[in-house]
Amino acid sequence: MFIYTALVQRAMENMVRTVPALRYIQPRRVAIVAGPRVCRTRNGNLAQCFALRENEGEDVGYWYNPRSRLVVRVTPWTRRENSRVVLHGVEMPYLIMLRLPRLLQHRPLETFIHELIHIGPRFDGRMRRLRHGRRFEDIVRHCAEDWRRDGDPELVGALESDYATLTSRWGTLVAESFGPPFATPRLTPLENPPPIASYPGFQRRRLIYDPATVEVVEAKWTPENVPVQLTEKDLVYRVYTPESASRISAAAVHASCRLLPAAARL
Repeated sequence: MFIYTALVQRAMENMVRTVPALRYIQPRRVAIVAGPRVCRTRNGNLAQCFALRENEGEDVGYWYNPRSRLVVRVTPWTRRENSRVVLHGVEMPYLIMLRLPRLLQHRPLETFIHELIHIGPRFDGRMRRLRHGRRFEDIVRHCAEDWRRDGDPELVGALESDYATLTSRWGTLVAESFGPPFATPRLTPLENPPPIASYPGFQRRRLIYDPATVEVVEAKWTPENVPVQLTEKDLVYRVYTPESASRISAAAVHASCRLLPAAARL
């Protein structure tokens, strides 16, 4: 048995020490967790970086016709608030969620570096303002090349391995995950909202808002059972197989867990 999220955490610490483009990252302030459900299909989201200090405030969702500049649909006023993750007294500016075991079917090393590149260069809890494209993928490729050359070979090999290789070598794959649901930003209805027509984004983008023709659609509010803050007390262990993700006690994990050779040296 081994803890995959611990492997990824140690790999990230090694990357930050050995890859110049990643040295701005503070690995102890990046939470690494797995999604709560198994991903059975091959295609879909592999991992996701969440920035936990993005701009908060009041907002309106809208869609418009790019030719006429006419707003065609809007949501009601919404309050956007970041969820907080505080682990052992340290607030995390970033969280990376791994989708297991799907991640292990698609070049997990490059995928994880891809998510790290989303972390803002000031490490201020905001996302890097760089769209996906050739420049983004060039950065990922150069970082992967640097780490393969200069990183810990045992960690490099482990992070490049697929599910079958990992489990045949170290046994059952376990990962830390949140017990309660996680979502950010939190979207809640705004009490006593102003008229939608007063939303400053319309004027800023030179859009035309006509209340007589616009369609008002329901916003995707955050469910009430999503906590505002999560801590280490909300972390649980789950066993991940290609078919299921099931809870396992911390005592069972600690009694059976095997340290990776590279992890023992760190």
